[in-house]
Amino acid sequence: MSNAQVASMLLSSIEPSIGLGLRGFSTAHAMWQHLVNLHTHVSTSRKFDIDLDLARLQQGELDIKSYYRAALQLWTEHDLISQSILSGEATTKVMKERASSLLMTFLMKLNPSFESVRASLLPSPISNSSTRWTQKKRGKKQYLVALSVPLRWPCN
Repeated sequence: MSNAQVASMLLSSIEPSIGLGLRGFSTAHAMWQHLVNLHTHVSTSRKFDIDLDLARLQQGELDIKSYYRAALQLWTEHDLISQSILSGEATTKVMKERASSLLMTFLMKLNPSFESVRASLLPSPISNSSTRWTQKKRGKKQYLVALSVPLRWPCN
């Protein structure tokens, strides 16, 4: 297939307004590369917007279903864009890590009334040293409060 045939097929398969921007390219390969770069730039911009929306998303006055639906819509669009940017084995690894991160973010932004739900969904134990430190700190704090001793941390 000749360069002219490929370029013709490419131009006939896209919107005319996009095709106007391809007139300056002499080869079908150059046209295709331009379209890939354009798509990647648009995807990256949209991905930024979605990340911003996710960062701002809070349960606030929303009921849990509405909050989850809003988060799920943003997550789905983000995943579609990420899959188009990444390729192969990297996609699977990134998507798995992303799913874990999104769950943590979702749980962090729940209203305080969902504390018991949040606690039941978080992986346990966090880590032995971290858990021991938290329990020790909490135990010492509760002990001092029970004795009505003014609370100072760290106590010697």
